[in-house]
Amino acid sequence: MDVGCEAHHGQVVLVNRKQAAIDAGQPSWADLPATNPECWVVNKTTFFTGVPCKYGHVAPRERGRNKTGGRCKACEKDWQAGEKDKASIARHRAAKRGAVPPWYNETHMAAEEAIFAEAKRLEAVTGEKHDVDHIIPLQGVNVCGWHVPWNLRAITASENRAKGNRYDPDDISSVYSFKR
Repeated sequence: MDVGCEAHHGQVVLVNRKQAAIDAGQPSWADLPATNPECWVVNKTTFFTGVPCKYGHVAPRERGRNKTGGRCKACEKDWQAGEKDKASIARHRAAKRGAVPPWYNETHMAAEEAIFAEAKRLEAVTGEKHDVDHIIPLQGVNVCGWHVPWNLRAITASENRAKGNRYDPDDISSVYSFKR
């Protein structure tokens, strides 16, 4: 019988993974590894505990580096759904790297969110995934840029992946075509 003992919000609970998978309408989830460490052993990218995440989702979780693993797949979908959230998350990551200038204000935030909205619009029109790119990378090899609207642009995801952490000095003029 597939019953395991899991810690959930400080309590030990018995979990019937198979029943949880059936209740979620996805019986195949019960075939996934039960824990993050098992995930690594069998070289899978997701595991299923049958225990709700802290937001109440009963869904597989991404394999993670720590004992508990990564975010649940349902949380990941929720996170990817909000474009305004993407802008604030990008701003938060940039701030942690020291790439948000002290004079960054609400006007800059609105312009940044408009660029994220443009990427979403282009994705809907073309059917191709679009990312918001830092023209001058935040962590480039020879140069580091700011997380400011005039250093952001909406480009296809494939172009962004090909560009990586590099910048083209000939393209630098487009950065300064905007005014603070």
